[in-house]
Amino acid sequence: AAAHLLQPHSEHAHYSLFFLNNVGGAIYLYCCALALYLYSADPAWTQSMLGKIFLPAAAFLSWTSCSVSCYVKVHSHWMYTFHRKLYSLTVITVISPIAHLLAICSWTSTQELPLHLLQVVLSLLSAYFFSCSSPECFSPGSFDVLGHSRQLFHVLLSLCMVVQQEALFRDFLWRRPALPRLFGEEHLLLACASILWLTFSCSLTALALRRRVQTRLTTEEA
Repeated sequence: AAAHLLQPHSEHAHYSLFFLNNVGGAIYLYCCALALYLYSADPAWTQSMLGKIFLPAAAFLSWTSCSVSCYVKVHSHWMYTFHRKLYSLTVITVISPIAHLLAICSWTSTQELPLHLLQVVLSLLSAYFFSCSSPECFSPGSFDVLGHSRQLFHVLLSLCMVVQQEALFRDFLWRRPALPRLFGEEHLLLACASILWLTFSCSLTALALRRRVQTRLTTEEA
């Protein structure tokens, strides 16, 4: 909120807040993946090969997305298109357990499926508007104030978060007692520890790039 709403003119504050924003985005993506894996995914899917590599893949993509976003902010925009596509790939990976659930479950078996479907639709739409400069590319100048892709991305992502939280809360209520039996206590503890590890890794990456920015800005000021 501080990065996007305040847009500080101090370059040091600007970079620091946007790096923090990137770290927060990576943590959010991975925590979504973890919550969907534990509370919403089909138990048979979590035991499959795809399910076993899901969390490591989500963690790696979240960290990579954070790193590339920070790097693009510091150095140049030549990787900006790559960063957009990488973010979309991360979003698709995160919602893959729900896509599988929607494909195999009967629509009369649970009341949460419409919420999950809406979550998937909003996630894909937000990823689309993040990765593509649409609709402003079709009519330059017409969407400078309202309706540009960055604005639509944030609105759709906010709606997606609301729907996602409601669907996850409903799944959490009925699956919580079965979690130790489904995954084992050690696996659950490792899953919680993975959040701390990702937070540490993303923060360390952001701090390293922030130090590089400070060195550059100090040199330019001198």
